[in-house]
Amino acid sequence: MESRIKLVRSEIKDFEEKYKIPSEVFMKQFKEGSAGDSQDSFEWWGLLKGLKKIEEKVKLAKAVLSYW
Repeated sequence: MESRIKLVRSEIKDFEEKYKIPSEVFMKQFKEGSAGDSQDSFEWWGLLKGLKKIEEKVKLAKAVLSYW
């Protein structure tokens, strides 16, 4: 999972560099509907949502492992 997180973060960074805005700004624009309907917008949004889910799973797994 850690390697997947690194890969997703790298892909997100590529979008931030391409569009010259941080992901936080992009997400605000996306939620407002001003980010556009391009394939890149939806891919970037999906990467951010996916990253959040993966990070939550890693956090949960670490909590379980530390319990044992």
